Amino acid sequence: MHARSLGVVLASVVGCAQETGARPDDPALSGLGLRGLAPELVLPGTRITVLGESFVPEDWGDSALVLARGDGDELRLPLRYVDPHTLELAVDAATFEALGGDGAELDANASVEVLSAVDDRIYRTGGIDVQLALVAALDPRIDQIQAGGVIFPNEPLAVVGSGLLLEGEGTTVAVVSGCFTLAEATECTPVGPATVPLVGIPGDRTHGTFAFAPEIAGILPGHFTGEVMLRNQHASG
Repeated sequence: MHARSLGVVLASVVGCAQETGARPDDPALSGLGLRGLAPELVLPGTRITVLGESFVPEDWGDSALVLARGDGDELRLPLRYVDPHTLELAVDAATFEALGGDGAELDANASVEVLSAVDDRIYRTGGIDVQLALVAALDPRIDQIQAGGVIFPNEPLAVVGSGLLLEGEGTTVAVVSGCFTLAEATECTPVGPATVPLVGIPGDRTHGTFAFAPEIAGILPGHFTGEVMLRNQHASG
């Protein structure tokens, strides 16, 4: 873990039906397309976002991500419908191993297949090349933190770094310790370490905020000097 000091005053590709040359019978899938996958760094619990066009809810078709590897093998993974432009792949322990497991780097051609509930035909997008890197755990790093000035209890402080966990992977927390001097006092009283959850940005492993919570230094006016470390609490243990 890397620490940073903190001083504050507390105040698209279009697809088609499987039958070659046949006009698609399901109009909802006629524009089926795939634009991309994110994130490229995958952990147990990662929710891979699949972006494209003309996706349909489960009542209208079963969707799957097809990953064709260079050895000719194809891996099919079920997808959850989010909206017409978004599907989601939940990477549980079994899926993580199927993708190659810890330390693997997967180069594949990705496409989306949909088995239509309307005409019982398979529709498939064109393929795009993707690269996925798999790791069992991440160590977060803090490069920059909002420091100095006057803040209020529970005010969010911005953090810039790397290796932050995304939704489903676990929680990144800020561990804050230091000492606090009450206003008009001279003695700096040790406080912490206090652990506060980091609030991230969807899909972003580099930016987040944590609240300068009362458990760090209370709610009375004064001056705090200390340091902040980041720690990842992985959902996989």
